[in-house]
Amino acid sequence: MKKYFLFSLLAVAALTLSACGASSSSQSTTTVPDDSSVTPAPAAPSNPAASSANNGGVNKDEIKQELAGIPGADSSAPADSSGQTASDNNKTTMMTLDPSKFTDLTQKYTEAVFSTNMGDFTVKFNADKAPKTVNNFLNLANVGYYNGVRFHRVIAGFMIQGGDQYSKDDSLQAKWGTGGPGYAIQDELGTGLSNVRGSIAMANAGPNTGGSQFFVNVVDNSANLDSGYPVFGAVIAGMDVVDKIAAVAVTPDNNRPLSPVTINSVTLK
Repeated sequence: MKKYFLFSLLAVAALTLSACGASSSSQSTTTVPDDSSVTPAPAAPSNPAASSANNGGVNKDEIKQELAGIPGADSSAPADSSGQTASDNNKTTMMTLDPSKFTDLTQKYTEAVFSTNMGDFTVKFNADKAPKTVNNFLNLANVGYYNGVRFHRVIAGFMIQGGDQYSKDDSLQAKWGTGGPGYAIQDELGTGLSNVRGSIAMANAGPNTGGSQFFVNVVDNSANLDSGYPVFGAVIAGMDVVDKIAAVAVTPDNNRPLSPVTINSVTLK
């Protein structure tokens, strides 16, 4: 099973988008948004900071990064016959998309409004510096891919992570954090964009493994994440909503919100 991890010196929580990847090294572990939707990931050790993360108890000393898995949809997920649109965007519809059929939407849309059950926030994209990443997100949002998806991994003082289509379905909880669109995209790093507070970046399981999972930084994580997590935009309105999501109560083992935090829709502008 694949997982999307986001590791940071600012947070020690094995951030697996379904289950956390782990390192058998003697070094300590760092929290990282990870996308493990393609390859099996090793079991992760318990996260010493998870139980206290949302109470300000983030252990900043544990800084070992470990990613496991690759993005992509599970082979059992029904593919969308057109490769571009889905006939049904309800919670049980899983999409496998064909990126060769994507069109360039970066000239048409520059922003997106994320409507969640906890409020709305708006992201402005940096298509000039991360055109492939932005266009990938725009095409996914344009066909309703993110409608009904949850923020399945939340770590106060670090980031909020979502974008796994499996999280639409409660019966697939064992797979949450491992879902992807059925393909991976290349990283756009070294663009001058950083994982500062309010930035949105791709979660991944290693180089060039991003797909659909993303995270929003709630603090400045640039020193620890810029080398591996491509930023493609920033929150320009509603950061208070992002902060509110980051403060929800979560499970101690996988940082999953106890009450669902759902993206009802992503409206492109």
